[in-house]
Amino acid sequence: MKPRERLIETAITLFASEGFHATGIDRILAEAGVAKMTLYRHFRSKDDLILAALDRHWLVFRHWLEERLAASPAAPGPTIETLFDGLAAWQRGQTLPEIRFQGFLPIHAAGEFGAADHPIHRAAAAQIQSLTTLLDTASQRVGIDAVAAAQMGLLVVGALTIAHIQSDGRAFEIARDSALALAQRCPAPLPA
Repeated sequence: MKPRERLIETAITLFASEGFHATGIDRILAEAGVAKMTLYRHFRSKDDLILAALDRHWLVFRHWLEERLAASPAAPGPTIETLFDGLAAWQRGQTLPEIRFQGFLPIHAAGEFGAADHPIHRAAAAQIQSLTTLLDTASQRVGIDAVAAAQMGLLVVGALTIAHIQSDGRAFEIARDSALALAQRCPAPLPA
């Protein structure tokens, strides 16, 4: 693996487990086995490394999620089960080996970089919005109305947060059951 990739992969792991502010550059360099000069050849600052780590984390997660949703039957129930059961499997370490579950990195970033105009907060907020947009599109594709689709996006973000904070995969089960009930109550209108 090239030094830039080692830096990003190491940063993702350390930022997710120890936090962005608590993880120093020297720790990342030591874990990645990379010299400081190499770091600054690829990244102007720690913030640039954080942004690269967020981008990689989101890219890997989004690709995994899109593949799961595309492979599920085009019906509300199976799509919802595929989504939440996949997230629960990720939390248990049974899927998505590229990024170990330690919560959802954009949620961590938005929390640690709370100022809405900070570039890291903006990037994290954009990724969370992209997640809810992806879920909205997938939900409507299988016949779930826009209101229920938006609510399911909130269920996913909430379940990711609670599963991490409480180390409890039941958050995904509860969110799945809530999403299934929403889908039954709020089907999308049939095309004219």
